[in-house]
Amino acid sequence: MITRTEKTRKFVKAIWHRLAVRDVRSTPVFILGEMRSGTNMLTDCLDRCWRTATYNESDDDAFVGYALRDDETVMQLVQKSRANFVVFKSLADLARARELLRLFPDAKVVWIFRNYQDVVNSAMRKWTEHNKYLSYILNDPERAGWRAKNLPKSLIEKIRLHYERGISDTSARALIWYVRNSMFFEQSLDSAPNVCLVRYEDLAQSPDQEFDRIFQFLNLPLSRAYYSRVSTRSIRRDKSPEVDGEIARLCEDLLDRMKNEIPANKIT
Repeated sequence: MITRTEKTRKFVKAIWHRLAVRDVRSTPVFILGEMRSGTNMLTDCLDRCWRTATYNESDDDAFVGYALRDDETVMQLVQKSRANFVVFKSLADLARARELLRLFPDAKVVWIFRNYQDVVNSAMRKWTEHNKYLSYILNDPERAGWRAKNLPKSLIEKIRLHYERGISDTSARALIWYVRNSMFFEQSLDSAPNVCLVRYEDLAQSPDQEFDRIFQFLNLPLSRAYYSRVSTRSIRRDKSPEVDGEIARLCEDLLDRMKNEIPANKIT
């Protein structure tokens, strides 16, 4: 459930859209990526733009159990909106990005990723039982819910390989980072013109350049006020977590691949 402040802002923006926007066809934007990767920061920055309507995963209008509501409900939210862009921070729907792009042919996806070591450190402070997350995927897909949705057999078998040999909770979290970010390539999002790949560290360290790239991709006017609170404080703030060597190599290789992919993304 969203806070009273968030409700008020949402209400005021909706009124502004009704009064100031004419004959607009709203475009959905899906913010995707692994948890603790800067998705809240990016969503907050987009929310400061008056031309957007934003739905975080705590908003009951668009989400239930952190996942998007049924397709018809999401479609109605977009169709009824008078905002230029309707933004959904829908991390639980990361593995159905292609499905969302088929449902909304004019949609945009912004996928943000962050160094796995910082993600692991942040996640370990917030959650526990990361091995149990993997266990649900392998042994109880129904209970796993969105965590197991659309995962290819190759990734499930990779989870099984490492889980069954026994790994620490820290290494389990790193493996989750690998699995979830692998879905960027598993869904061939690297070849989709309506997908923008963003690196958290670039956003924090070069906000003028990176936010300009994102807002050009969305065809939105940019103001520095939107990202004035962005800082570099959380980049490599803690020492590197102790991650199993094999899993660390998987993560490093994928991290390099994602970094190398950013220049290939086209602004359309």
